[in-house]
Formats: sequence, C-alpha cells, structure tokens
Amino acid sequence: MKSDLTRKISTPSEIEVATPPPKAGLLSSLARARIFDSLQYRDFRWMFLGSFASFMAMSMLLITQAWLVVRLSDASPFALSLSIVSITAPIIFVSLLAGALADRVPRQRLVMWSQGGNAVMTFLMATLDATDVIVFWHVMAIGLVNGTLMAFNGPSRQAILSDIVPEHRLMNAISLNNSSMNMTRVLGFAMAGFLIVLIDTSGVFYFIS
Repeated sequence: MKSDLTRKISTPSEIEVATPPPKAGLLSSLARARIFDSLQYRDFRWMFLGSFASFMAMSMLLITQAWLVVRLSDASPFALSLSIVSITAPIIFVSLLAGALADRVPRQRLVMWSQGGNAVMTFLMATLDATDVIVFWHVMAIGLVNGTLMAFNGPSRQAILSDIVPEHRLMNAISLNNSSMNMTRVLGFAMAGFLIVLIDTSGVFYFIS
C-alpha cells in the first residue's frame, strides 16, 4: 500500500510547468484580422487598382490646376478659391442626381463614360496650357465639366462594389476602397508638386489624361 502511494506522488522534476503561448507577431495578427479579404476576388482587384488610379488623378488635377491659376492670376487668392470651387461644387450638388442615375443606367458604362470625359477635358487643358493660349475662364469651364463628370463617376463606382463582392465581404471592400482614396490625397498632391517642377503644369495635365 505504501509503495503504491509512493508511485502516485510525482517528484518536483516530473511536474510539468505550463508556459504561456508566444505572443502573436504583427503579420499573424494582420492575417487573422483578414484586412485584405476582398482582394481575393479578381474583379475587385481590378476595381481597387482602377479606383486608386482615378483618385490619384483627381488629387493631382486639383493641385496642378490650382498652381496654374496662381500663375495666370498673379497669385490671386480669390481666383484660386474659384478654381477649386469649379471642381468641388458640381461634386457636391450633382452627386444626388448621379446617385439616382447609377440605379437606372449600367454602372460600368457610366464609369467608363465619365472617366473618358475627364481624360478628354484634361487633355484639352494640357494642350491649351502647352500652346500658351489658356486663360482663366478656360480653367473655370473645364473645371466645371471635370467636376460634373467626377460627380457621376463616384456613386457609380461605389455601387459597383455590391455587384462584384459578396454581401459578407462588402464592408471590407468599402473600407479598402476608402483607404485607397485617403492615401491618394497625400500621394497625389506630393507627386503632382514633384512633376510640376520637372515637366511644368502642361506636362502634368498630359500625364493625368
């Protein structure tokens, strides 16, 4: 009996000490967070890259057009504010109509038409600038057209997400899309300023178009 009790009692060397699991690294944490889940869908990958390029072009256009107006108006603050309003005002006021239209017209076609129109108008401004015939009202008129086209582009581009990503991944896709837009607000301005030094405003407009 005594020998049986002796066998049941473990010695200190035989007792296993539980060790805490190693802390997860940054990469494994990101993998568990599934931040980039929506990128597994091929159509969304193309959409993400296209949106990134479109947002970059918009940011570059804003800063390049502003610098052109500073040059044309002898650094007039009022002219500069008007040039920014010429693009942003249509985006604010036309977006309601654009959202309704995106539910009635094929969205892919609406995105292609508006993006193509932006390219044509930016190319026109580049040519006017390169030939040194551009004046302030040209910038205002082209800015209004570009802003209106951007207003139609945005809602259609957002609405397409629900067509190419399953519902349970939709919030992830929207988050990634908005993150790319916020990133271009920094990268686009910086890149435009750098290119203006190298190839002047006309060259940047050609590059954007």
